[in-house]
Amino acid sequence: MESIDEMKQPTISIVTAVKNGAPYIRTLVESVLSQDYAAFEHIIVDDGSNDDGETVRILREYRHLRWWSRPNKGQYASQNEALSVAIGDIVCVISADDVMVTPRTLSIVAAAWERNPTLDVLYGKALHMNSKGMILPYQLELNGPFASRIHHHHLFIQHCSLFASRETIIRGGIWFDPAFKYAGDWDWIIRLLDASRSVEYVPKALSIIRKHEQQTSRLSSAPRILAEHREVLRRHGGSNSIHMAIKKVHQYWALLRIGSYLLTNERPEVFMSTLVDWWHRRSSRIENVK
Repeated sequence: MESIDEMKQPTISIVTAVKNGAPYIRTLVESVLSQDYAAFEHIIVDDGSNDDGETVRILREYRHLRWWSRPNKGQYASQNEALSVAIGDIVCVISADDVMVTPRTLSIVAAAWERNPTLDVLYGKALHMNSKGMILPYQLELNGPFASRIHHHHLFIQHCSLFASRETIIRGGIWFDPAFKYAGDWDWIIRLLDASRSVEYVPKALSIIRKHEQQTSRLSSAPRILAEHREVLRRHGGSNSIHMAIKKVHQYWALLRIGSYLLTNERPEVFMSTLVDWWHRRSSRIENVK
Protein backbone atom coordinates (compact mmCIF):
# COMPACT_ATOMS: atom_id res chain seq x y z
CA MET A 1 0.00 0.00 0.00
CA GLU A 2 1.31 3.46 -0.85
CA SER A 3 2.21 5.71 2.04
CA ILE A 4 -0.25 8.27 3.35
CA ASP A 5 1.74 11.20 1.99
CA GLU A 6 1.51 9.64 -1.50
CA MET A 7 -2.26 9.24 -1.27
CA LYS A 8 -4.92 11.83 -1.94
CA GLN A 9 -7.17 10.31 0.71
CA PRO A 10 -6.12 8.12 3.63
CA THR A 11 -8.36 5.11 4.21
CA ILE A 12 -9.95 4.81 7.65
CA SER A 13 -10.82 1.46 9.24
CA ILE A 14 -13.62 1.50 11.80
CA VAL A 15 -13.44 -1.51 14.14
CA THR A 16 -16.33 -2.79 16.28
CA ALA A 17 -16.84 -5.82 18.50
CA VAL A 18 -20.46 -6.70 19.20
CA LYS A 19 -22.36 -9.24 21.25
CA ASN A 20 -26.16 -9.14 21.33
CA GLY A 21 -26.06 -5.66 19.85
CA ALA A 22 -29.41 -5.59 18.04
CA PRO A 23 -30.84 -2.62 20.01
CA TYR A 24 -28.08 -0.23 18.92
CA ILE A 25 -25.77 -1.64 16.22
CA ARG A 26 -27.87 -0.30 13.34
CA THR A 27 -27.55 3.26 14.67
CA LEU A 28 -23.76 2.92 14.79
CA VAL A 29 -23.56 1.52 11.26
CA GLU A 30 -25.78 4.31 9.95
CA SER A 31 -23.69 6.97 11.70
CA VAL A 32 -20.62 5.70 9.84
CA LEU A 33 -22.50 5.47 6.54
CA SER A 34 -23.70 9.06 7.01
CA GLN A 35 -20.17 10.46 6.99
CA ASP A 36 -19.26 12.78 4.13
CA TYR A 37 -16.00 10.86 3.65
CA ALA A 38 -16.10 7.75 1.48
CA ALA A 39 -12.65 6.18 1.96
CA PHE A 40 -13.48 3.93 4.90
CA GLU A 41 -14.16 0.33 5.83
CA HIS A 42 -16.22 -0.88 8.77
CA ILE A 43 -15.16 -4.20 10.31
CA ILE A 44 -17.49 -5.85 12.82
CA VAL A 45 -16.78 -9.03 14.77
CA ASP A 46 -19.90 -10.72 16.12
CA ASP A 47 -18.51 -12.09 19.36
CA GLY A 48 -20.85 -15.03 19.93
CA SER A 49 -24.22 -13.26 19.97
CA ASN A 50 -27.00 -15.48 21.37
CA ASP A 51 -29.98 -13.21 20.71
CA ASP A 52 -31.82 -15.57 18.32
CA GLY A 53 -29.96 -14.15 15.34
CA GLU A 54 -31.16 -10.56 15.77
CA THR A 55 -27.67 -9.03 15.61
CA VAL A 56 -26.67 -11.12 12.61
CA ARG A 57 -29.87 -10.25 10.73
CA ILE A 58 -29.05 -6.57 11.05
CA LEU A 59 -25.44 -7.04 9.91
CA ARG A 60 -26.61 -8.95 6.84
CA GLU A 61 -28.58 -5.92 5.69
CA TYR A 62 -25.40 -3.90 5.08
CA ARG A 63 -23.42 -5.14 2.10
CA HIS A 64 -20.52 -2.75 2.71
CA LEU A 65 -19.63 -4.26 6.10
CA ARG A 66 -16.75 -6.67 6.62
CA TRP A 67 -18.15 -8.86 9.35
CA TRP A 68 -18.13 -12.42 10.64
CA SER A 69 -19.47 -14.42 13.57
CA ARG A 70 -17.65 -16.88 15.78
CA PRO A 71 -17.85 -18.18 19.38
CA ASN A 72 -17.38 -15.70 22.19
CA LYS A 73 -13.78 -14.73 22.99
CA GLY A 74 -14.33 -11.37 24.66
CA GLN A 75 -14.35 -7.75 23.61
CA TYR A 76 -10.61 -7.14 23.53
CA ALA A 77 -9.78 -10.36 21.68
CA SER A 78 -12.45 -9.42 19.13
CA GLN A 79 -11.05 -5.93 18.67
CA ASN A 80 -7.57 -7.38 18.12
CA GLU A 81 -8.98 -9.78 15.54
CA ALA A 82 -10.58 -6.93 13.61
CA LEU A 83 -7.49 -4.71 13.87
CA SER A 84 -5.30 -7.52 12.54
CA VAL A 85 -7.20 -7.61 9.22
CA ALA A 86 -7.83 -3.87 8.84
CA ILE A 87 -6.41 -2.35 5.67
CA GLY A 88 -6.86 1.33 6.49
CA ASP A 89 -4.07 3.80 7.07
CA ILE A 90 -5.95 5.04 10.14
CA VAL A 91 -8.02 2.99 12.60
CA CYS A 92 -10.70 3.75 15.16
CA VAL A 93 -12.20 1.33 17.69
CA ILE A 94 -15.81 2.15 18.54
CA SER A 95 -18.30 0.17 20.62
CA ALA A 96 -21.52 -1.19 19.14
CA ASP A 97 -23.75 1.02 21.28
CA ASP A 98 -21.95 4.30 20.49
CA VAL A 99 -22.09 6.45 17.34
CA MET A 100 -19.89 8.77 15.33
CA VAL A 101 -20.80 12.42 15.17
CA THR A 102 -22.17 13.08 11.69
CA PRO A 103 -21.37 14.01 9.08
CA ARG A 104 -17.79 15.29 9.37
CA THR A 105 -15.89 13.15 11.86
CA LEU A 106 -14.01 11.14 9.24
CA SER A 107 -13.33 14.25 7.13
CA ILE A 108 -11.83 16.00 10.15
CA VAL A 109 -9.61 13.00 10.84
CA ALA A 110 -8.50 12.59 7.22
CA ALA A 111 -7.69 16.30 6.94
CA ALA A 112 -5.44 16.06 10.00
CA TRP A 113 -3.43 13.24 8.41
CA GLU A 114 -3.25 15.07 5.09
CA ARG A 115 -1.75 18.06 6.92
CA ASN A 116 0.64 15.84 8.88
CA PRO A 117 1.25 12.42 7.27
CA THR A 118 3.55 11.41 10.16
CA LEU A 119 0.73 11.74 12.70
CA ASP A 120 0.45 8.75 15.04
CA VAL A 121 -2.65 9.62 17.07
CA LEU A 122 -5.48 12.12 16.85
CA TYR A 123 -8.16 12.39 19.50
CA GLY A 124 -11.08 14.68 20.26
CA LYS A 125 -14.05 15.12 22.53
CA ALA A 126 -16.83 12.62 23.21
CA LEU A 127 -20.41 13.53 24.01
CA HIS A 128 -22.87 11.42 26.01
CA MET A 129 -26.44 10.44 25.18
CA ASN A 130 -29.15 8.43 26.90
CA SER A 131 -30.45 5.01 25.85
CA LYS A 132 -32.88 6.63 23.39
CA GLY A 133 -30.15 8.55 21.61
CA MET A 134 -30.89 11.97 23.10
CA ILE A 135 -27.80 14.06 23.87
CA LEU A 136 -27.57 14.66 27.62
CA PRO A 137 -28.16 18.31 28.53
CA TYR A 138 -25.03 18.32 30.68
CA GLN A 139 -21.71 16.92 29.47
CA LEU A 140 -19.24 15.74 32.10
CA GLU A 141 -16.14 14.78 30.13
CA LEU A 142 -12.79 16.32 31.09
CA ASN A 143 -10.70 16.39 27.94
CA GLY A 144 -7.98 18.45 26.34
CA PRO A 145 -4.46 18.57 24.89
CA PHE A 146 -2.91 17.06 28.01
CA ALA A 147 0.63 15.70 28.16
CA SER A 148 0.66 11.98 27.39
CA ARG A 149 2.16 11.19 30.79
CA ILE A 150 -0.98 12.36 32.63
CA HIS A 151 -2.89 9.41 31.15
CA HIS A 152 -0.67 7.07 33.19
CA HIS A 153 -2.52 8.42 36.23
CA HIS A 154 -6.01 8.98 34.82
CA LEU A 155 -7.56 8.46 31.39
CA PHE A 156 -9.01 11.56 29.76
CA ILE A 157 -9.51 10.04 26.29
CA GLN A 158 -12.44 7.95 25.06
CA HIS A 159 -11.27 5.31 22.59
CA CYS A 160 -14.25 5.99 20.30
CA SER A 161 -12.89 9.53 19.75
CA LEU A 162 -9.32 8.35 19.14
CA PHE A 163 -7.85 7.60 15.72
CA ALA A 164 -4.44 5.99 15.29
CA SER A 165 -2.01 5.18 12.52
CA ARG A 166 -2.31 1.48 11.74
CA GLU A 167 1.41 1.44 10.96
CA THR A 168 2.14 2.68 14.50
CA ILE A 169 0.00 -0.10 15.97
CA ILE A 170 1.57 -2.82 13.82
CA ARG A 171 5.13 -1.56 14.24
CA GLY A 172 4.81 -1.42 18.02
CA GLY A 173 2.67 -4.54 18.44
CA ILE A 174 0.17 -2.40 20.31
CA TRP A 175 -2.77 -4.76 20.76
CA PHE A 176 -5.44 -4.87 23.43
CA ASP A 177 -4.56 -7.13 26.35
CA PRO A 178 -7.32 -9.80 26.60
CA ALA A 179 -6.36 -10.37 30.24
CA PHE A 180 -8.41 -7.26 30.98
CA LYS A 181 -12.18 -7.30 30.91
CA TYR A 182 -12.91 -3.67 31.77
CA ALA A 183 -9.76 -1.51 31.68
CA GLY A 184 -8.17 -2.72 28.46
CA ASP A 185 -8.94 0.58 26.72
CA TRP A 186 -6.94 2.55 29.26
CA ASP A 187 -3.98 0.15 29.09
CA TRP A 188 -4.05 0.21 25.26
CA ILE A 189 -4.23 3.99 25.01
CA ILE A 190 -1.27 4.44 27.39
CA ARG A 191 0.89 2.08 25.33
CA LEU A 192 -0.25 3.73 22.10
CA LEU A 193 0.59 7.23 23.33
CA ASP A 194 3.95 6.07 24.70
CA ALA A 195 4.85 4.69 21.27
CA SER A 196 3.72 7.81 19.41
CA ARG A 197 5.94 10.65 18.28
CA SER A 198 3.17 12.88 16.92
CA VAL A 199 -0.12 13.29 18.81
CA GLU A 200 -2.78 15.86 17.98
CA TYR A 201 -5.87 16.98 19.87
CA VAL A 202 -8.87 18.40 18.03
CA PRO A 203 -11.36 20.33 20.21
CA LYS A 204 -14.39 18.85 18.48
CA ALA A 205 -16.79 16.05 19.40
CA LEU A 206 -15.98 13.02 17.24
CA SER A 207 -18.23 10.41 18.87
CA ILE A 208 -21.21 10.02 21.19
CA ILE A 209 -21.24 7.47 24.01
CA ARG A 210 -24.55 5.87 24.88
CA LYS A 211 -25.50 5.47 28.55
CA HIS A 212 -27.82 2.51 29.13
CA GLU A 213 -28.53 -0.15 31.72
CA GLN A 214 -26.96 -3.03 29.76
CA GLN A 215 -23.48 -1.50 29.56
CA THR A 216 -20.71 -3.78 30.78
CA SER A 217 -19.60 -1.15 33.27
CA ARG A 218 -23.10 -0.99 34.77
CA LEU A 219 -23.62 -4.75 34.90
CA SER A 220 -20.26 -5.41 36.56
CA SER A 221 -19.22 -4.95 40.16
CA ALA A 222 -17.31 -1.78 41.02
CA PRO A 223 -14.58 -3.68 42.94
CA ARG A 224 -13.67 -5.74 39.84
CA ILE A 225 -13.50 -2.67 37.64
CA LEU A 226 -11.46 -0.74 40.18
CA ALA A 227 -9.09 -3.68 40.67
CA GLU A 228 -8.31 -3.49 36.95
CA HIS A 229 -7.77 0.25 37.25
CA ARG A 230 -5.19 -0.42 39.96
CA GLU A 231 -3.50 -2.97 37.71
CA VAL A 232 -3.21 -0.41 34.91
CA LEU A 233 -1.69 2.07 37.35
CA ARG A 234 0.77 -0.58 38.57
CA ARG A 235 1.85 -1.60 35.08
CA HIS A 236 2.46 1.92 33.86
CA GLY A 237 3.85 3.63 36.94
CA GLY A 238 0.72 5.62 37.63
CA SER A 239 -0.15 7.03 41.03
CA ASN A 240 -3.31 5.86 42.72
CA SER A 241 -3.23 9.03 44.85
CA ILE A 242 -3.21 11.24 41.76
CA HIS A 243 -5.86 9.05 40.15
CA MET A 244 -8.13 9.38 43.18
CA ALA A 245 -7.54 13.12 43.47
CA ILE A 246 -8.57 13.63 39.85
CA LYS A 247 -11.65 11.47 40.38
CA LYS A 248 -12.61 13.59 43.40
CA VAL A 249 -12.19 16.85 41.48
CA HIS A 250 -14.22 15.44 38.62
CA GLN A 251 -16.88 14.27 41.06
CA TYR A 252 -17.42 17.73 42.53
CA TRP A 253 -17.21 19.45 39.15
CA ALA A 254 -19.83 17.07 37.75
CA LEU A 255 -22.00 17.67 40.81
CA LEU A 256 -21.95 21.40 40.11
CA ARG A 257 -22.75 20.90 36.41
CA ILE A 258 -25.68 18.59 37.10
CA GLY A 259 -26.96 20.72 39.96
CA SER A 260 -26.84 23.88 37.88
CA TYR A 261 -28.82 22.26 35.08
CA LEU A 262 -31.44 20.73 37.38
CA LEU A 263 -31.95 23.94 39.37
CA THR A 264 -32.53 25.84 36.15
CA ASN A 265 -34.68 23.32 34.30
CA GLU A 266 -36.38 20.95 36.77
CA ARG A 267 -38.61 21.02 39.84
CA PRO A 268 -36.81 21.19 43.23
CA GLU A 269 -37.78 17.60 44.16
CA VAL A 270 -36.26 16.31 40.91
CA PHE A 271 -33.10 18.23 41.70
CA MET A 272 -32.84 16.73 45.19
CA SER A 273 -33.66 13.12 44.29
CA THR A 274 -31.33 13.09 41.30
CA LEU A 275 -28.40 14.54 43.19
CA VAL A 276 -28.86 12.25 46.20
CA ASP A 277 -28.97 9.19 43.94
CA TRP A 278 -25.97 10.36 41.93
CA TRP A 279 -23.98 11.16 45.07
CA HIS A 280 -24.60 7.72 46.58
CA ARG A 281 -23.56 5.96 43.39
CA ARG A 282 -20.42 8.03 42.92
CA SER A 283 -19.41 7.82 46.58
CA SER A 284 -19.82 4.05 46.54
CA ARG A 285 -17.49 3.73 43.56
CA ILE A 286 -14.90 6.04 45.14
CA GLU A 287 -14.93 4.14 48.44
CA ASN A 288 -14.52 0.77 46.73
CA VAL A 289 -11.18 1.78 45.25
CA LYS A 290 -9.63 2.54 48.65
